[in-house]
Amino acid sequence: MRIRNTFYFQTRIYSGYPLLTLRTAWVELRRRWHSDEMSYGLRFDLTQPFDIPKAEPPLIIRVLSNDDIPLLFNLRRSDISVSEFRFVIVSLMLIKAHLPTCYVAVTKDNYPCCMCWLVQRSDYSNYHVRNSNRSYPLQPGEVFFDNIFTPHGVRGKRYMRFMTLRLFEKARQEGGKQAIAFISVKNASSLAGSKVIGWKPFIIKRIRWRFFRSHTTFEPYP
Repeated sequence: MRIRNTFYFQTRIYSGYPLLTLRTAWVELRRRWHSDEMSYGLRFDLTQPFDIPKAEPPLIIRVLSNDDIPLLFNLRRSDISVSEFRFVIVSLMLIKAHLPTCYVAVTKDNYPCCMCWLVQRSDYSNYHVRNSNRSYPLQPGEVFFDNIFTPHGVRGKRYMRFMTLRLFEKARQEGGKQAIAFISVKNASSLAGSKVIGWKPFIIKRIRWRFFRSHTTFEPYP
């Protein structure tokens, strides 16, 4: 996420959430001034058989629509954190850029319960042009999963597991052999959920920020 784009979106929503916007901007400045970040690169073999559990209530997977956005991102919650607020900013940037393809899982009433980006290799470079950090070099047959998100009010219902497996199925039908995703080491709940789904770590991504310049490296997972 380029810093000028970050502040552009924060400015657009500043009038509604001034304190949260200022806190997020301050955290982002500190992060880019001096920080060390680490993520696990995860892989799922799409050629292996896997079962897709039923979701209750039944869910349908479709492409994100504009009507889904205010239902997915409730910024009026009093307990919204800086990290979630930043995630919303990143997501809105990607949606605004009309990059393929963001999917949502919706109920029979068309209410979105989960979202995820499924990025084919042909679209991968355009997707990551919004990111100032060096991206993982996606290989032929690999598809990228990113910005997986479940709204606060429906967490703990295993919707993310159902949606991820359904998107695995879709990616396989479109010729995908391996699914790739990255999760921060600080995101314990997502790492635990990924293990249940069947994601396996294969690489470590490190980002070193010094004086607003980043250096990204990849190393094999032990």
